[in-house]
Amino acid sequence: MTTSIVLAIRGTTARATRVRLGAALALAALNALLVLLTFRSHSGTTKIDWSVSGRETAWTIPSFAVPTSVAAVLGAVGLLAAGLAVSRGGKRHLGGLLTLSGIVAVLATLVLCGAGQTVSLLALADESMARAAPLVLAALGGVLCERAGVINVAIEGQLLFGAFVGAIAGSAGGSGLVGVLFGVVAGVAIGALFATLAIRFKAEQLVVGIVLNTAIAGLTGFFVSGIFIDTPSLNNTPTIGAISIPLLGDVPVLGPLLFHTSPYVWLAVVLAFVVNFILERSRIGRHITAVGENPRAADAVGINVQRVRFWATVAGGLIIGTAGTYFTVGSVGQFSIDMTGGRGFIALAAVILGAWRPAGAIAAAALFGFADALQLALNILGAPIPSPLLLCLPYVVTIIAIVARGQVRAPSADGVPYERN
Repeated sequence: MTTSIVLAIRGTTARATRVRLGAALALAALNALLVLLTFRSHSGTTKIDWSVSGRETAWTIPSFAVPTSVAAVLGAVGLLAAGLAVSRGGKRHLGGLLTLSGIVAVLATLVLCGAGQTVSLLALADESMARAAPLVLAALGGVLCERAGVINVAIEGQLLFGAFVGAIAGSAGGSGLVGVLFGVVAGVAIGALFATLAIRFKAEQLVVGIVLNTAIAGLTGFFVSGIFIDTPSLNNTPTIGAISIPLLGDVPVLGPLLFHTSPYVWLAVVLAFVVNFILERSRIGRHITAVGENPRAADAVGINVQRVRFWATVAGGLIIGTAGTYFTVGSVGQFSIDMTGGRGFIALAAVILGAWRPAGAIAAAALFGFADALQLALNILGAPIPSPLLLCLPYVVTIIAIVARGQVRAPSADGVPYERN
């Protein structure tokens, strides 16, 4: 039996290594293409800026011009890093080499596409944080559910419903804060409904999640195409913009990023620490982990499995509903059909990619947020790539990351209903 386990582990490791080597080859090809395109393009310069539009600071970092030929140098560095990863068989420093190759590929792309224009790296970082914030929040809510043994594929529907209710409540109440409050209530309501169906009545969790996603998409679509057209005032909520902290907001680079930003970014940072502390260091977290790993043993020591799972799912819904309000109250101020654009599924992918741990899920959500911001930046710079293809970038990155990550172990009782003997 021991031999079988060892062989299984070796097989899984071998498959993961092959996948990572495939990623290294893909990055090598991308960097080689960037080098070729640089030599074929007209020479010019790209202006690198360190400001964020609309956020003036007392101290600034001077901008500077970079020749587009630098893209070839960066591409060569990325090609070298990917080549080293391939030549070493993916056994040493693979993660670092792939990360280096990916970073220089992004920089080379920005320099090449920004020829004759201004590229603000700080604006890209700021947009990445803003777009990552709802993904981080949704992923944290998903981690709470899944660690308790509940597979929550209804994150997309919860995000959409939070955005929808937030828009109506904010419009009716004339305040973005009112919209956020009711969006939170909406997330709790959907979380409680999901928990009741999946835990109390032991319905198939995947089916419940799909049904909720479909029902919410249909319900919100009906309101947009019907009621909102006749009563547009119900779909015009005040928004919650960036908040600046005096003095700290004037610090170069870090000021506009951390101290003059959306409150959703701050909320994501705070809840990241809170959820991580609860799950990893508190008694409640131990109970949640116990019912997700071995509910029968948890029940034997007096833990109410159904109650813990129910409230973990409701708490997850609360956080996801808050994330949903970002798309209306924290952004455009209006609700539109399917405006979350599948980001609930990206958040679910972040949960899996992060191995059902808060820190890992946050890192994965940040990666997807950056990919979303990058496609927007490339679109603005006029990259010679069709806009529909650029819009696919976050989802392509999600698929590649999941495949490259390989198999990860979910909580043992994840998705398994519990029934006492």
